[in-house]
Amino acid sequence: IEKDGMQKADLVIAVSNFTKKVIIEKYGINPGKITVVNNAVYPIAEGSKKEIVLFLGRLTIQKGAEFFLRAAQKVKDFEPDAKFVVAGTGDMLPRLINQAIDLGISDRTIFTGRLTDEEVKHIYSISSVYVMPSVSEPFGITALEAISAGTPTIASKTAGFSEAFKNCLRVDFWDTDEMANKIVSLLRYDPLHKTLADEGKREIDLFTWD
Repeated sequence: IEKDGMQKADLVIAVSNFTKKVIIEKYGINPGKITVVNNAVYPIAEGSKKEIVLFLGRLTIQKGAEFFLRAAQKVKDFEPDAKFVVAGTGDMLPRLINQAIDLGISDRTIFTGRLTDEEVKHIYSISSVYVMPSVSEPFGITALEAISAGTPTIASKTAGFSEAFKNCLRVDFWDTDEMANKIVSLLRYDPLHKTLADEGKREIDLFTWD
């Protein structure tokens, strides 16, 4: 159905070059009728930051929450006060809860389940680090939302967001050692945290729905 729709369309708008490449290679669509227009965000107010490392998204294979938990296990020895929040629902939730138990981090991992819009804004605003370890991500609006709330972000190199946004840290989704290094760095080094937060909020002004 997707292929049929794109073949018949006069114009296809892709949210990233990553998505455009998929449309060309997997669907055989003429590159000449594909235009890339990045997603945008309605900014979220910044709150009082806690030592929270946040994952927010559908709990499916594509979103990479299991890599987030593996990185969390490596962070816990260096940052004993850090809490890890996994926000969202999906078919992987029971498996992820069991994984947190197996990794010995269930006492510092919070699974929120489904959140209201207000709860989502609140958790963005008080988190110190946002991690988007997606295996496959056309863009990744959640990263923009986190940055708008003054929360520095670590994003998978395969996400469309990573190609469009400069003031974030990038990581291969499978490299949980490097992910953990970057989480620790953001929790521990205030100048790095402040620079990414300030510059990120400045850059976010370029990503408007207008």
